[in-house]
Amino acid sequence: MREYIYFVCDMWKSQDKWISLINDSYDLEPLARNYFWQVHQNYILDGIREYQQQGYEVEGEIGSVSIKLHRTEQVETNLNFVDVILWIMTFGLFLLVQLWLGHERRYAVFTAVEFRVKLYLPISETPFLHSAPNTDVLDEGKYTVARRM
Repeated sequence: MREYIYFVCDMWKSQDKWISLINDSYDLEPLARNYFWQVHQNYILDGIREYQQQGYEVEGEIGSVSIKLHRTEQVETNLNFVDVILWIMTFGLFLLVQLWLGHERRYAVFTAVEFRVKLYLPISETPFLHSAPNTDVLDEGKYTVARRM
């Protein structure tokens, strides 16, 4: 029998975003997950190490797959300096293409919501947990641990 908890890191900076032009034939979510994992990997692993020092072990995979994302789309229709340069360089051909296809750029904006991984501890190593109150969420400062009994 094991005692399970969820290690949840939801300390994301609100300005921390990953933005890309939308390509309908390519899934951008794995790229966004990898970006957030590379940026926050040390912080997350430090938090998990604190629990591993208490005897907890990770069930499953630690990595970008454990990051929950929020995706929004933005449409930009205004002209910018690059458009004008392309018109000049292509002698107006790029202008005709833009007018024919429509002048809009669609962007996918990803923000990280949380990192969640399941940790476990064998009950035999923690006899005091049997008498612990049945709490759904414990706030332990930097990280939130959701307990399932």
